[in-house]
Amino acid sequence: MAAKNDISQARGLDKIVALTNLCFAIPLAAFGAEHLSGAKFLMDLVPSYMPWRLFWAYLRRLCG
Repeated sequence: MAAKNDISQARGLDKIVALTNLCFAIPLAAFGAEHLSGAKFLMDLVPSYMPWRLFWAYLRRLCG
C-alpha cells in the first residue's frame, strides 16, 4: 500500500524503479511462507538423536 503512491506518481522508467521493492517483497513472502509450511518435511531430515526436531527445522529455515 505504501508503494501505491510511488508507483502512481512515477513516469516512464521511474515506474520500474518504483516497482523494485514490490518485486523483492512478493517472492520473499511467498517463499518464506512455503519454507515455514514445509517444516514438517524438513523435520525428517534432522537426525533422530536430536531433541526438538521440529524446532531445529524451523530454526534452520529462519536463520539460513
